[in-house]
Amino acid sequence: TSLRIFSTIFLADLILVACPSSTSFFITKGLKSSIDWQALGFVICGEASNGVDALEKIRMYHPDLVLLDIRMPKMYGTELIKVLRNEGFTGEFIILSGYSDFEYAQTALHYGASYYLTKPIDEDELTTAVINVKNKIQKEKENRNSMEQYVSRAKDSILRELLLFNKFDSDI
Repeated sequence: TSLRIFSTIFLADLILVACPSSTSFFITKGLKSSIDWQALGFVICGEASNGVDALEKIRMYHPDLVLLDIRMPKMYGTELIKVLRNEGFTGEFIILSGYSDFEYAQTALHYGASYYLTKPIDEDELTTAVINVKNKIQKEKENRNSMEQYVSRAKDSILRELLLFNKFDSDI
């Protein structure tokens, strides 16, 4: 049997700010159970109920994909993305929002969100977005692995030449 490698996904406050916390749990739980994340190649590594908590946990877990709302308590999703991008976070973002305001979408995309989907979330649309992001993540990982292999081979080749031809600088 072959080992299947999963990417990680993080769920952050996937509700409107006005919703009571009991609804927050229901919507996040619904999203967790309505999509077969494992079949899509993802494992849920964490959840957060507000932007500040999400920021801390994303820093801790370094997920490959983050699903978040645009207007979260304590920190908007756009601000969260901006802070993480400025810190060098390279994971992908999918925004799930109750706001179809063009300015929110434009800001989210400016800071590197892959998708901006409006609620109510169409399960097929979300699945398609997740698959597209997954393919992008896989391609980037393959490119990184190829580059690492090239660098390793180059180092081996240089070392072999130095050892075989005694081309050492005596001043080193």
